[in-house]
Order: sequence, then C-alpha cells, then structure tokens
Amino acid sequence: MSLYDKIHFHMIRVVHEMLYQLFKDPYTILRTAGLEYGQSVLEVGCGPGFFTLPAAEIIGSEGTVVAVDLNPYAIAHVRKKIQKTDLNNITLLQRDVADTGLESGVFDVVFMFGFHHFTGDIDPILHETARVLKPDGVLVTEGIFWEKSPHFERTAQVGDLYQFHKRNTDRSSDN
Repeated sequence: MSLYDKIHFHMIRVVHEMLYQLFKDPYTILRTAGLEYGQSVLEVGCGPGFFTLPAAEIIGSEGTVVAVDLNPYAIAHVRKKIQKTDLNNITLLQRDVADTGLESGVFDVVFMFGFHHFTGDIDPILHETARVLKPDGVLVTEGIFWEKSPHFERTAQVGDLYQFHKRNTDRSSDN
C-alpha cells in the first residue's frame, strides 16, 4: 500500500473516532439497521472499526461479524481494537469487497456505511453483496449511492438508512 493509502486511512480514522462519535451512536444505527442477537453480519469497508465492535456486541456470542476492507492499515487498526476486548466473534479480512471469496448465501445482514463517497463502479460490489446474502438477507446502506441495481430493490427507509432485499432473479440464481 502507498503513502496515500496510509494518509487516507488516518484521515478517515480521525473523522470516525473523533467527530462521528460526537454526532452518531453506532449502537442505535446498527439496531435501526436490523442487527439482532445471533445473526451473521458482513461489514463492507470497515475502515477504523467505528461500527465493527458495536456490531459484534449486538449480535453476541452466537453471531458472527466479518469485516472486510482493502486497506491494510484499517485491518491492523481494527485488529488492535479487538485485542483490547474479549470479543471473539469478529473475522477481519483484507480483501476487495467486489471479490471477497466468501461462501454464497451465508449472511443475514450486510451493511455498507460511509460508501456515499465511493466513486468507482459499485455494480461489482452489489453483485458480490447479493451473492453472499441469504435469500431473505438484507443490505443496509447510509444513503443511496447508486441509481438502480439489478441485484437489489429498496424495501424500507429509516432516516438516512436504506434497506434493500435481493431481487427475485438473484434469489433463484445465486443460491
């Protein structure tokens, strides 16, 4: 990773760990997103882990959180945060979120927060998200950062959180 990646991560970390906590409660946001005890959850783009540890606490020991980020500085930072806790239900993966290598149809909830600044092609990420979600799984985003998706249809909105379910065509072809 480049110097740019390191600086970019540290800027994101400052925003999340110093500013976000002044205005946002990750527990309230995650409960609004539908996280519940015992679920299998995928966090797409974990960054500095603002939501990672709270998600693991909400879903409890019977659930699992898989947090994915491409940036190795993010993964190392979240790993240090986890080591200071007794949480053992988090798996960190340094991977491209468009090609996670995860098993199909295993997650109850996938959440993508902070992606409204994403400028690349979102379709491969949405395709991968649809692939790893259970047939009745839910994708939750902060805001909508794409026009339309062949993979998802919006089913609910609470504040700036949007809930999506897989389209029927994905339900039959991906599982």
